[in-house]
Amino acid sequence: MVFYAAAHGGAGTHAVRGHIVTVKGDPFVEGDDAVLVDIADGVVIVEDGLITAVGPYETVKGSLGDIHLDHYPDAIVTAGFVDSHVHYVQGCLAAALLPERARPVAAADASSTASVSR
Repeated sequence: MVFYAAAHGGAGTHAVRGHIVTVKGDPFVEGDDAVLVDIADGVVIVEDGLITAVGPYETVKGSLGDIHLDHYPDAIVTAGFVDSHVHYVQGCLAAALLPERARPVAAADASSTASVSR
C-alpha cells in the first residue's frame, strides 16, 4: 500500500499512473453503476495536495508535460478512505466530554429553558 500524498508532502505537482478505482457521485441517489469509475490504465494529477485531473492515461498524457509521474502498473490507485460513521453510544460519550455550554439540549428541555442544569 502506498500513501502517495504523504510520500510527496502534498507540495508541488505530481502524477500517479495505475489502475484507478473511485466514485463520482452518490451511489444511494444515482446507483452503483452510475458512480463507479474504473480505469484500467489511468492517471491522477495532484497539485499542492489537491486532485486536479483524473482520466485514462492516453487522454491525460498530453497534459503531463514535465510533471513527475510515478507508475504503479500492478496497483490499484484509489482515494484514501475516511470512516466517518459513529455509533449512538459513541455520540453520547463524545457529548459527555464537551463543555456544558456546548452540549446539545434535549427537545423537552429546549421548550422550557435555554439552559440545562446537570
